[in-house]
Amino acid sequence: MRTARLLIRPFELADAPALAPILAEPSVLRYLPEEGMAAEETHELLGRLVASYAELGRAADGAAAPIRKLTAAVTRAEDEALIGWVGLGQLEFEPDTIELYYGYAPAYWGAGYATEAGAAMLELGFDVVGLERIVGIVHGENRASLRVLRKLGMTFRDHLGPMAPEHAFFAGLPRFDLDRATFAASRPAGVTVRRMPADQLARLAEIDRSEHVTRTYTAAGGVLRERRVDWRVPPWDPDPESPHSAQALVHQFAPLLEEGGVLLGAFDAARIVGLGVLRPKLTEEMAQLALLHVSCSHRRQGVGTRLTEEILRLARWRGARRIYVSATPSLSAVGFYRRCGFVPTAEPHPELWALEPEDIHMVRPL
Repeated sequence: MRTARLLIRPFELADAPALAPILAEPSVLRYLPEEGMAAEETHELLGRLVASYAELGRAADGAAAPIRKLTAAVTRAEDEALIGWVGLGQLEFEPDTIELYYGYAPAYWGAGYATEAGAAMLELGFDVVGLERIVGIVHGENRASLRVLRKLGMTFRDHLGPMAPEHAFFAGLPRFDLDRATFAASRPAGVTVRRMPADQLARLAEIDRSEHVTRTYTAAGGVLRERRVDWRVPPWDPDPESPHSAQALVHQFAPLLEEGGVLLGAFDAARIVGLGVLRPKLTEEMAQLALLHVSCSHRRQGVGTRLTEEILRLARWRGARRIYVSATPSLSAVGFYRRCGFVPTAEPHPELWALEPEDIHMVRPL
């Protein structure tokens, strides 16, 4: 995830030298239940975090899976310096509740980074994962964190009650919270992107796919050649047996979602105006942007970009190093993917090439 000043990404084992001093800093740990870590313990922690990213994703029924623990590295975009961490995770003493948590090196306190990264994680939690409520728990003397939670829109809810001995640190601490409706109401009106259950794929029929195409590309060895055409792409064919019907695509992509794919929707209020599908494992190290449609009325308004950014983000969390797309050969579609960082490949995936030989097959590094 990128914000105005930050890059929020999965931790890597190579982060150990930068993370170890933060985890050993007494001022960082003052209001946290954890004790300082030795260098070898930091390596072990990073190993667990890296392994945990593979657990993220879906429930057995294909719906959005509950977050257990998602801890991300926070780096400055300008120099990629690791400045701390931010995350969402289940409270050990209250597993049905998801908490926002964070920690930063003292050199970066007071610059607004905690608020900036926290806002990005709230957006991920509410819009992509589909959480209904997120809490924040801070020590009552930690004035800086109290200000951060209030800036993020959280309000004081209660003080935690008595705890079992293993959770005694949390007894009596103030709890703040924010629900999805309040979060949505606090944002400017506009399109939101969120994760959808797999059984909502049929809402693809609500997307207006119509388009007038005047220029397309052909590809040979990764080199594009432009040609003029006059194609009128109509709305979905109402005949469910037609290959140009929404039902045909639903039938094609439903198995992909059953196998671990992710369905995202873009919404203008209650109206769905865009839909995307991520296939996390096209190959061992490459994901696939398998489907992307935006209604005619909402094109060139950033909707496709928002959906694509979320798909790229989720592909990274799943451990992909590259992502593949088989793009409709129109000038607008290929130009869009190029702006998103994709480039034509001279080595298309054999299975996808056989299915869509006229598409422009493209790859983007992650």
